Amino acid sequence: MTTVFTVCGNPIVERAYREFRNEPPDAPWDSTATFDAIYQVAKAKGIEAEF
Repeated sequence: MTTVFTVCGNPIVERAYREFRNEPPDAPWDSTATFDAIYQVAKAKGIEAEF
């Protein structure tokens, strides 16, 4: 089974997470780190991920 991850940039959700992490609201989105984190979680759970 292959799971396909789709990440949609929801600006409201992203801003909420930035506020939670005490980051400036205009900080650039690190898409590489985000996809790496998603992949690591999938790998740890034994889910085959395809981007």
